[in-house]
Amino acid sequence: MMKNVVRQMLIDLGVNPSNKGFSELSKAILMVVDKCEPMMMKEIYQTLYPESEVKYCAFDRNCRWAIENAYLVDTEMFKRLFGQTEKCPNLKFFIHAVATEIQIDFGGDK
Repeated sequence: MMKNVVRQMLIDLGVNPSNKGFSELSKAILMVVDKCEPMMMKEIYQTLYPESEVKYCAFDRNCRWAIENAYLVDTEMFKRLFGQTEKCPNLKFFIHAVATEIQIDFGGDK
C-alpha cells in the first residue's frame, strides 16, 4: 500500500519510472516514512545496499538525475511544493520532504 503511494507521488512529481533513480528514490523515501525520523544519506544508502553492490556515487547520481529531470519538466510545481525558488532541491531535502508529505497525508501507516 505505502509503496504504491510513494511510487504514485514520484510519478505525480514528474519522476520518470524508467529512470534508474526512480526505484532507488522510492525505496529511500519508503525507508524514511517507515522510520518516521530524518536519516543521513549514508545511512539510507547502507541500508539499501548493505553489501555495497551499488557504489554510493552511482546511487547518488541516479537519484539526483531523476530529480533534476523532473524539476526541469515542471519547475513551478517544485517551487510550490518545496518552496524552492532558484534551483532543484538536493537529494536529502527531496527525500525527506516527500517522506514528510506522505507522513502528513497518510500518517505513515503501511
